[in-house]
Amino acid sequence: MSLVEVMIAMGLFSIGMLGFFAMSGQLRNLREVSDNRTQATLLAESTIETMRARGVSTIASGTNLAGRYALSWTVVTNSGYASKHVQVVAAWQDRRSLAHQVQVNTVVAR
Repeated sequence: MSLVEVMIAMGLFSIGMLGFFAMSGQLRNLREVSDNRTQATLLAESTIETMRARGVSTIASGTNLAGRYALSWTVVTNSGYASKHVQVVAAWQDRRSLAHQVQVNTVVAR
């Protein structure tokens, strides 16, 4: 092997490593977004399950803070039925200050 071949091989290896490290940073960001969405969805579903446990007659609109997540829920009574439509929104900002939100909708009945 000549010195030129070694230099070319090292250059190709360096380009490959740069691509790998750039990709790993993107994968870390995507994992963080996924983790935050999962946590927000779990909080929204937990809020709905708490409402169901208390009974349809006690459900009302409201807000709550759960760590970095701002939860808000809107409750609309379905006329003619003993049920309510519930919309829970969990909002947060990521470490780059970008706003995100997850919305969960359901109907709660007796």
